[in-house]
Amino acid sequence: MSSSKKVVLTGGPSAGKTTIANAIERSFVAQTIKIPEAATILFGGGFFRSKKPVGVAFQQRAIYQVQSSHEAIYTTEYPHRVFICDRGTLDGFAYWPEGEGDFFKDNNTTLEKELARYDLVIHLDSANGNNYDFTNAIRTESPEQALVINNKVKQVWKDHPNRKIIPADESFSVKVAQVLDIVGRFVSVHTQRPLQ
Repeated sequence: MSSSKKVVLTGGPSAGKTTIANAIERSFVAQTIKIPEAATILFGGGFFRSKKPVGVAFQQRAIYQVQSSHEAIYTTEYPHRVFICDRGTLDGFAYWPEGEGDFFKDNNTTLEKELARYDLVIHLDSANGNNYDFTNAIRTESPEQALVINNKVKQVWKDHPNRKIIPADESFSVKVAQVLDIVGRFVSVHTQRPLQ
């Protein structure tokens, strides 16, 4: 039986999710393992990126399936680790286009099931102003669009009972330190291995 726990790093584009997930994995190497972002796996591998609403709905269904399957595989392979998820299954709801069916029905799930998948949600606000990262080839949003998405993502996770919000107005090093502190305390409670 798995005793794994899931921490999801969520937020808008250019919030530092992947960089912070890597920092967590390096800091708690014996206790955690990172589950990479499904959208990056798909789009980075050549999955077609549509801008039409019906195409976006297909994309979000695929992302949901990859994310949930990936989490299941990692749970089988590493049953006693704390998983650091670079985005969670519920993030797709924030990207879901209006008028293209129902995210939960189409993915055979419910809001309650998706919230219950994760033990801790850390929302990282998108970078603003000059701190926005334009170097990620997978990222197509402008800084203004990123803030809209950030707010949508924040809204879809609002009912999670263990959610922490890390604002963007701090320096990135402060943001990393805040998350490492939160995760460190979580890991020390949920693993039997001592922190390194």
